[in-house]
Amino acid sequence: MSLFSFYFYALFVVVLFLSALTKSKIVLLIASFIFIAFQSWIAAAVLFSVIILTYFCAKRKKKTWQYMGIVSLVILLCFYKFAEKSHLNIIVPLGVSFFTFSAISYLADIARGEYSAADFLHTALYLSFFPKLTSGPLQKASDFFMQLDSERNITRKNLSDGLQIYCFGLFKKIVLADHLSVFVNEVYATPAAFSSASILLALVSYSLQIYFDFSGYSDMAIGAGKMLGFNLPQNFNTPYLAENVTDFWRRWHISLSTWIRNYIYISLGGNRKGKTRQMFNLIFAMTLCGLWHGATINFVLWGFLHGVALAIHKKFRHLCETKRIVLPRSISVLLTFAFVSLLWVPFRATSITDALFIYHRLFLFTTGLNQPYFWSFISIAVFAFSTILIQNRDKAFYPILDFKKISHLTAFFVYLGLLFCLCYTGGSPFIYGAF
Repeated sequence: MSLFSFYFYALFVVVLFLSALTKSKIVLLIASFIFIAFQSWIAAAVLFSVIILTYFCAKRKKKTWQYMGIVSLVILLCFYKFAEKSHLNIIVPLGVSFFTFSAISYLADIARGEYSAADFLHTALYLSFFPKLTSGPLQKASDFFMQLDSERNITRKNLSDGLQIYCFGLFKKIVLADHLSVFVNEVYATPAAFSSASILLALVSYSLQIYFDFSGYSDMAIGAGKMLGFNLPQNFNTPYLAENVTDFWRRWHISLSTWIRNYIYISLGGNRKGKTRQMFNLIFAMTLCGLWHGATINFVLWGFLHGVALAIHKKFRHLCETKRIVLPRSISVLLTFAFVSLLWVPFRATSITDALFIYHRLFLFTTGLNQPYFWSFISIAVFAFSTILIQNRDKAFYPILDFKKISHLTAFFVYLGLLFCLCYTGGSPFIYGAF
């Protein structure tokens, strides 16, 4: 079940109504299991098993139990990652990466003594809460528990804000990302047919596609949670305005990069054991990040190169501070965007051979089909406009409309009309649903 299907809307309306009446946590838990059981009962059984394992290990007094639980979860995640790569006839549970990562962070925090183990209902809801089950964002257990225990009223403001955040994300997903997928898929399927200019446009288009796809889906999750009275963490903050690769990872998939920093990079020693060890920790952590996305050389290489870039930037930043070298912000942003876009090639390509062939076609200025894809330029314009709009607000987030005003309410319904008129009806799966 996706966050923009008829079944999700039916489920969500029922949950919203029952939550407003009863404020019951049981309603949310049942809804979460209905959400995942819609994929298969096996997926629901795997999630339930993870909940039981996490709850049992968290309740033990000895840290050994928490570490055993973490190892078990890592083994489970690796099994599904390699099963998926091997194309085995095994159902990969919906959101398996996100609920196992949540369970690992929860057990790690308990082992560190940050807080005590929660009861079964809190643990189950933390791992299964359906708005964030598919794509995150990842959230600290303590933050979620605090909200779960607070008085969560279904208020007009929460409904207004959540609906706007959700619909903004929906526009990014089904209008922009899904239209861009048509051109991107065509170029990546037959790169030999296209000119260097078209391949360059496809590279930029994929950068926008994956951003609109994932940030849009994150917005839908955040908006749905907001309507139910939960504040899920922001997952994207205009990442393509980053001035360097370090800044990019502070803005892109914020909850995952924070998770990697807290539970891998810092656990390895962070920057506490010398510069050489710090470089190794960065590269190793980002390589694992690539492996999390998929057990193929493409993803491992993508993560490894980002790790190398982070390590180089640490050195370069120190040199710039020493020599007082300052690059203009516009140049820094452009160079960072170019680097990130080029590294999306192995991420998107089906093999390293295909990725190298695309680089070959791009840099040798080859001839072929020139396709100035209309939706690429529309997406660039929308991205530029929305970025300017968000950056000039006090908070780099939505919403912007006040539903108490007739003019704002009218504008919202016009927006909905445009959304459904312009949406791509061919169907394009959520990119990060595969991870």
